[in-house]
Amino acid sequence: MNNYIHYMTAFFVTFTIIAATITTIPVGAETHSKIENGVMPEPEQVPVKENEQLPETPIQKLSVLLERASELVFELETQQADSSQTQPNPFADRAINRINNTAIKLYRNLSDNRNENLVFSPLSFYQAFSVVYLGAENETAKQFRNVLDLDLFAPEHDFNSPELQTANAVWLLDKKVELQKSFLKTIDALGNDIFRTMEPVDALAAINDWFNEKTKGRIPKLFDNLDRDTKLIIGNAVYFKGQWEEPFEKAFTKDEPFYSLSGKEQKVPTMHNYLHVPYFKDKDYAFILLPYKNGKYSMNIILPDKGVDFKKFKEQINRIINAMTGKLPAGAPVKKRDVELSLPKFEIESTFNFTTFLPALGITDAFNDKADFSGMTVKMEDALQIGQAIQKANITVDEEGTVAAAATGIAMKVMSAAPEEEPVVFKADRPFIYFIIDNVTGLIVFIGDKIK
Repeated sequence: MNNYIHYMTAFFVTFTIIAATITTIPVGAETHSKIENGVMPEPEQVPVKENEQLPETPIQKLSVLLERASELVFELETQQADSSQTQPNPFADRAINRINNTAIKLYRNLSDNRNENLVFSPLSFYQAFSVVYLGAENETAKQFRNVLDLDLFAPEHDFNSPELQTANAVWLLDKKVELQKSFLKTIDALGNDIFRTMEPVDALAAINDWFNEKTKGRIPKLFDNLDRDTKLIIGNAVYFKGQWEEPFEKAFTKDEPFYSLSGKEQKVPTMHNYLHVPYFKDKDYAFILLPYKNGKYSMNIILPDKGVDFKKFKEQINRIINAMTGKLPAGAPVKKRDVELSLPKFEIESTFNFTTFLPALGITDAFNDKADFSGMTVKMEDALQIGQAIQKANITVDEEGTVAAAATGIAMKVMSAAPEEEPVVFKADRPFIYFIIDNVTGLIVFIGDKIK
């Protein structure tokens, strides 16, 4: 399991928090989707293995997740043992590809019709919603599986490393709400001191303090207020800090033009370096991989060519990520090249309300009176639904490295060496897409773009 943990860790100096608050569905509302005749939906409607029974309780779901995680570890280790390459293929595993495809889908939805720079943490999102999924049942659970592939991503994995720290917490704000014993056992699997009860009057300040501490001050305040019907808060914090393998010299940083999405020219502090790093040039974009110290994490930058429509370019982002797996259009791996790099220093902050677009992706029941989170609570009158789902994220990129953070709140209410070649120029003076991944598995931890 420790190997799997390392495989699933991301490579970007990032910080992310996820919190979930749970309140109650109004009395008299239709609260749960029923299982007809005690039978779950047909297997072909749910992504499960042949002859595999659908998980019904959080513990059963967790068992399935752990079993699949073990299979994933074996597959990844086998692939590495059989590989003659000195550098692993970042996106070698199908399961990681499926998770990343979901991350890209979320990124595209978040960035649509947005004229601001963006940073988003799929890792934080998945950690929080995995806990929510463990309490979901029937149609609600199926929608999570179908849209987010949550069956392939268990929340209990320890992602901690020298560069990345994660933390989980679950707060119960109403002692009268009886939680399912199976759900509490699942929470216990997340680690020590995860579950705690708290009086509502003390909750807002204490919970925000927890996020502030776990993100080392990057997200000082996640919740502005808590609805009076809030019963349960699920929190996850991730903090990542990485130093470049080859730092930029501050003396070489100077103000240079950056051309925003609108075409407007703006002078921004631009860093310069001469590197020998993985690089690839396709017909309409260039790609570069910038490693952090120790080689586990790296930042990937996709720079569309001049004149390319950035919004239309994002429509092919899945194809581009496939190109980064080493399966390039010409069938050749990404080669290391000498690169003259110009990269702006930047700081980006973003806030997203997931309730505005997750239903459009197919997760609808979780946000209304059809929600079935009976895997969390015992009594019908304590039935839960998601009232809010918010992420705050930020990232700082400078000469030394990267630091990033994200906070997601889910409010639930009751309811090899290349031959010598001429150096290439990679000048990021126009909108570009960046993301941070684990160099072993390719799992995307943060993704975003700089458009102005």
